[in-house]
Amino acid sequence: MIKILLVYHFPGNFSLMGLEPLGLIQLGRLLRDRGHAVRYVTLERAALARALREFQPQVIAYSIASVHHGRALRINRELKREHNFYAVFGGPHPTFFPELIEEEGVDTICVGEADLSFPEWADRFEAQADFAQVPNFWVKTRAGEVVKNPPAPLVEDLDTLPFPDREGLYQNRGLRQYRMKSFIASRGCPFACTYCYNQLYRDLYRGRGRVWRTRSPEHLVGEIAWVKKNWPLAQLNMVDDVFVPSRSWLEKFVELYRSQINLPFACILRLDRVDEDQARLLAEAGCRVALAAIESGSERVRREVMGRRMSNEQILQGCEHLHRHGIKIYTQNMLGVPGETLEEALATVDLNLRARADLAITSLFTPFPSLALTQRAIAEGYYSGDVRELPHNMTSRSVLNLPDKMKIEKLQKLLPALVDLPVLRRYVHWLLKLPLHPLYSSLRNAWMAVKIYRDLGFRPNFHEHLEILRRGIKYIVWDR
Repeated sequence: MIKILLVYHFPGNFSLMGLEPLGLIQLGRLLRDRGHAVRYVTLERAALARALREFQPQVIAYSIASVHHGRALRINRELKREHNFYAVFGGPHPTFFPELIEEEGVDTICVGEADLSFPEWADRFEAQADFAQVPNFWVKTRAGEVVKNPPAPLVEDLDTLPFPDREGLYQNRGLRQYRMKSFIASRGCPFACTYCYNQLYRDLYRGRGRVWRTRSPEHLVGEIAWVKKNWPLAQLNMVDDVFVPSRSWLEKFVELYRSQINLPFACILRLDRVDEDQARLLAEAGCRVALAAIESGSERVRREVMGRRMSNEQILQGCEHLHRHGIKIYTQNMLGVPGETLEEALATVDLNLRARADLAITSLFTPFPSLALTQRAIAEGYYSGDVRELPHNMTSRSVLNLPDKMKIEKLQKLLPALVDLPVLRRYVHWLLKLPLHPLYSSLRNAWMAVKIYRDLGFRPNFHEHLEILRRGIKYIVWDR
């Protein structure tokens, strides 16, 4: 047995939406099933130092996105000066920027999905066998060389995987008691937006299995029923890139979910795939909120820049179906992409108003390594390509050299309020001239936190109010 500390990169205990590190706790379950000891901790210096003293792991495994890689590297270097452990880095950033292996303090990286390979690596590490020859792992040898192993085949049948290690994660009282929890019905995505890694993921796993895979409704509802029986649960968040694989899958899910669970939930939908029947079935099952990407109000930007072949009319029709069946719509919107004008960014406000969005969630395009849109930004002179320039999240600032950069950044912060208070639209050009960037940033986060709290599908108790307040404060100040 070895002790492995699994580190997730969200600030605090995640957001009000009840997000949980599902991929990491899936690995945790597989490692526990092989006899290893596992503990979870957030990517915070004090929390990691405390876990090192108490748990004394031989291995720390970080799951990181690109926006958090600098923070993770800095904390890891500091801890290595005081403690002896082996550092493994996995998640999106090492998968698509494997040059991370060259950084000081990084002993190994894991590229891609590690369901099959991480338990094998841990077994070999414990036995002091040749753990440099395990699929998915790039290992830095004592001689300074890097052994690069190709990915293992993907797990084709997700039903063969055990339920994630919620017992371990819920040692954290805040996560355990908070009654909104996350679930996932599939892995991968059938689309190829230029600002997303899905096309690169298909390239990475070409010939090694289907990237977009779904669990059966029976397996998914079985996990939800298990969680409902053992921990507090009042609302669910389905975190698939695109929920609802097919009409037949949805019909079976609705039948099982209504009879065994019957709780409100949120999910992510693609608006050009939403029709009247799908909206009706989702509402019957208990869907309370749909997250749906508009991204840009300009059809040119969506089509030519983002690779999203979806018309304004399809967006509006999909929203109308959802509204008709009482499902709230949280739109996702990305400003500051290469070549976007201020007027095109303002069109995003207008399309949200026409769609009657209940909440407009906003971000700024962040040029993650290797993305098609990142390569375009570099080629057209908007971005240097230096990964060290990346901000610590996707909402604080743009690293692109945009003609109206400051105004677009301000608009991204103001957009949720503009959609909620349409009267402000006529004053938007005046608002964008004011030197109130920090105020607008705090306003955006506070506005979104209040709206999400308002739409919770359960009445929080006293302890949940304290937890929501704590998460909300972290959520607001994290964007500083």
